[in-house]
Amino acid sequence: MDRDRIGLALLTSALSGVLGAASGGALSTLFNVKGRNALGFLLAGSGGVMISISLMELIPEAMQVGGKAFSAAGLVVGALVLFALDVALPHAHSARGGPAKDRGGPHTHGPGAGQGGRP
Repeated sequence: MDRDRIGLALLTSALSGVLGAASGGALSTLFNVKGRNALGFLLAGSGGVMISISLMELIPEAMQVGGKAFSAAGLVVGALVLFALDVALPHAHSARGGPAKDRGGPHTHGPGAGQGGRP
């Protein structure tokens, strides 16, 4: 029984990432999206799909299976892991404003990240 619930939780979390990203990509391709406003709308919509699945499926399931305390702890640990990865790993923001030299280049958000001309 617990094994089935764990499998369902893993499947649901995988689907949230896939469906969120795929829906934005499919819509932008289907409607031949051009322009920053339309792309921003589709990116936000993809994020909305992922957040909705998390709020309506994953968190209630976690609370039912593990209780409120473990669910809250898992949510905090997950957020901290993602934050640590964002700080530690170089990545690019393709839609950043400012001069071209500041857009899209690999950078981190960690200590000393603003030194050397790269945010």
